[in-house]
Amino acid sequence: MLRHPRPHFGTDGVRGTVGVNLSPEFAYVLGLAVPAVLGIEHDYVVGRDTRKSGKELSNAFISGLISQGATVQDLGVLPTPGIASIARDTNSFCCVITASHNPAEDNGIKVFDKGGLKTSEELESKIEDKISELLEEDFDERYEPVDVNLEFDGMGSALYVSNLHRKSGVESLSGLNVVLDCANGAAYGIAPTVFKMFGAETISINTESDGININNKCGATHLDQLVNTVLESNADIGFAFDGDADRVMVADNKGNVRDGDNILALFALELKEDGELVKDTVVATSMSNGGLKQLLQQNSINFVETQVGDKYVFAAMEETGAVLGGEQSGHVIRKDIAPWGDGILNALLVSEILVSKKRSGQTLDSRNLFDLFTPMAQVQEKVSVSNKSKAVDNSTLKDAINEHIQILGDNSRVIIRPSGTEEVVRITVEAQDKAAAHASAEQLVDIVKEVCE
Repeated sequence: MLRHPRPHFGTDGVRGTVGVNLSPEFAYVLGLAVPAVLGIEHDYVVGRDTRKSGKELSNAFISGLISQGATVQDLGVLPTPGIASIARDTNSFCCVITASHNPAEDNGIKVFDKGGLKTSEELESKIEDKISELLEEDFDERYEPVDVNLEFDGMGSALYVSNLHRKSGVESLSGLNVVLDCANGAAYGIAPTVFKMFGAETISINTESDGININNKCGATHLDQLVNTVLESNADIGFAFDGDADRVMVADNKGNVRDGDNILALFALELKEDGELVKDTVVATSMSNGGLKQLLQQNSINFVETQVGDKYVFAAMEETGAVLGGEQSGHVIRKDIAPWGDGILNALLVSEILVSKKRSGQTLDSRNLFDLFTPMAQVQEKVSVSNKSKAVDNSTLKDAINEHIQILGDNSRVIIRPSGTEEVVRITVEAQDKAAAHASAEQLVDIVKEVCE
């Protein structure tokens, strides 16, 4: 039996706290289950972020894969989109040991289909069923983790850098002063390398990973360091990545934080102007600001809304034929270039737009680059609860949502949803009046705590 409770598939793979509900034994079992469902006719590429637990979990997971007859290439520490891009180049299955933006004590395993594409819910369900079947067996005697030594000796990084150079279409970032916050995560070496390769003057922060400082008061979820460094260095723009670098947030040259909605707006208008916004459609989630939706509608661009989770965004993009989609959290998919979110790629694309404005004689001012819509006041709260599932289809919460929407007025929104990765319930209140949005959010926090005890 497992020494710890098993984690489960959420909105983005398996995720848990190491030593609490995620262990090497579980990683080994998952390594047994994945090829049993996906097969071994194609190779597997595996990589990880910089967490201290990553190597042990990776060894256990790869041991499971190998014991099932799979051929595995260990890419070592590499951003998730880098691992996915290598999987696409080699038509391999792809697995990443990461907990993305979560703190160092958490970790997880993302499982991708052939070519780095997201697995369907059907496949994830089959993998979970196989895990349950294996756990019925006395697998302890079969658990034989090995010290896996299959790493590419840096070739993974070189291949990813080559892909970024080839796919981004960026020619030169000469004259751009940029700050990069690498979150002490998987982007710590590659992001500075790529920006310097394109000629940008680069200041890099949080590039000294010790295995436990990943995302610690830095990166895409903690932007104070980025903002302060941009202002202190008089930089043109700053980018902050999360732990596995599949998302990016921006600080403009005046220190204003710009999120995924701002990036989507910029890309949408640029692609439409160039005649490259296929179907004149953008896909975003229910968390996106109402101001983005209004901007797109004003420019005759269709707005398709999905539930939160990049896999739902990608599924809607596949269904509609859209080439642009993403989340407010900074996870933006440029399907015309790659079918997954890539923080470094998107930072390069934003930088290229900024520098091209300078080439055309405009002032190099990233603030103006993003002032495309007036955001509605949006208040977000994260409520730690003992049972987040009680927030699903709860009549008390539904009544509270309807009541507060009536109070907040036209175009207001209230969203209450359990997190897909943490034992919390997330509340979003959007309205024209900021004070009213805050007041509603405070009241809703108390109601969620009562409901989800």
